[in-house]
Amino acid sequence: MKNGRALVRAETEAFLAIRDQLFQKNEKTNHSNITSLTSAIIKRAIKNPDGRAAGIVAKSIGFSDDLLQKLDAELEKQQARDKDFLRYRVHKQFFDKQREVLFDPERRKCTVVGRRGGKTEGLAGLFCQTSIIDNSPMLYINLNFKNAIKQMWEPVKAVSEKAGLIITKEDKTNGIIEWVNGSSLMFGGNSTSVEQEKYRGFKFRLVGIDECGSQRWLRSLVDEITTPTLLDFEDSVLVLQGTPPRVPKTFFESMWNSLAFKNYTWSILDNPFIPDAMGFINEMLEKRGLSIDSPFVQREYLGIMGSYDLEAMVYKGRSYHTDPPDYKITDIAIGIDYGFSDYNAVIGLAYSREMKRGYFFTEAKFNRATITEIVAATREAMKKATQLATKHGMDHGNIEIVADTNEESITYELAVNYNLPARNAYKYNKEMAISQFADCLRTEHITMEQGGHLDEEMETLIFMRDEEDNILPIIDDDVGGHPDAADAALYAFRQFAFYAGLEVDNGT
Repeated sequence: MKNGRALVRAETEAFLAIRDQLFQKNEKTNHSNITSLTSAIIKRAIKNPDGRAAGIVAKSIGFSDDLLQKLDAELEKQQARDKDFLRYRVHKQFFDKQREVLFDPERRKCTVVGRRGGKTEGLAGLFCQTSIIDNSPMLYINLNFKNAIKQMWEPVKAVSEKAGLIITKEDKTNGIIEWVNGSSLMFGGNSTSVEQEKYRGFKFRLVGIDECGSQRWLRSLVDEITTPTLLDFEDSVLVLQGTPPRVPKTFFESMWNSLAFKNYTWSILDNPFIPDAMGFINEMLEKRGLSIDSPFVQREYLGIMGSYDLEAMVYKGRSYHTDPPDYKITDIAIGIDYGFSDYNAVIGLAYSREMKRGYFFTEAKFNRATITEIVAATREAMKKATQLATKHGMDHGNIEIVADTNEESITYELAVNYNLPARNAYKYNKEMAISQFADCLRTEHITMEQGGHLDEEMETLIFMRDEEDNILPIIDDDVGGHPDAADAALYAFRQFAFYAGLEVDNGT
């Protein structure tokens, strides 16, 4: 037992002596002996990977078959910690309502926010949050390219700078921002249906469409263009956002009311970065002579969907028929509106000169049609008109086709090649004609099918307002619908107005 204790004591003293020598500072090198020894062993290991020194190094640092996997795992953990920190630096720039959108993993988001609520900044945060994921392509769409750059460029840059996200490319001319990790943001507009086409073929992790309450071709932009671009990413996100639309039955409102999108809403009163927001609203109310219940305030500042601008609607009241009226028809006018970049329309109006009453008996509205399709739709309307004329014992010579003047070659083809009574429509003094048309629709002098193409389109037509909120006699198709069927109906109506004695100047 004593010999065993003596042996242990000797080993201990030997280890202590070795330790003291190893950690003793060498006066020549100014380093400890263990540092010099380690450096020497490593140098030998590098020179001879198969030697004894290399074996000692490998054993000491734990080389094994899965070492690279372990190193990759540690690297991934570090990168994840770095990305979490970047996300934190993005998130801390936003208030609670905006963070709801940022935090929610929902892939389809519909955000309705009043003016100065912070929706643009919130979407900028979502772009920056997504950019933290390596190689994430994204797309931002506004009403047009100029607005896209004006509204989103600086907010994205500001959020990136504050969060420490490194931007490596800024091409404002072509609308491209790129980050150091390969993520990118493309800026674009939706001012024409042709402009939509340039987004086909891309792959995006996030698409944000702004000003959806005023987007003219939003349905095709969402359904036909952007949705397919999101299929390549399992975590792809589509955001529709804007202030509530001025008119009912928009695609934006239908998406808000659908189960396909998660809804988020707030107003200027929820934005902590706007000092005394209620004071601002009260001052505006007093200046404009409005109340807090005004549809303008409810829609534009409080972000309440369904607060329509009914006062500015072009055709406020419309009269309907369930079955064709039974009075004797004396004339038929078929109006045609050409629209190769959007919709074409062929609308037929049957009327009585003496009774000053009429009704729309046929409606056709179709998107981006060929000349052949337009001709076919017109011939079908003409066939129905002929049958109606025969039924009422009407002179077939009182059937006429009045067409838009922007495609006179088609009108010429209808007249010459198909021997149809087609000519250019009278388009002057449109303001007066719209006023007369609206009055006749409201007073049941003209009726239509409820829920038809014409009725649905008229529900979306609205006049412009100036900076003082005064109504202007110009249809605002950037905010509401575009008059395709309504214009075709108006061309036909003007023939009724002339023969019924409502209009003096017939353009002749």
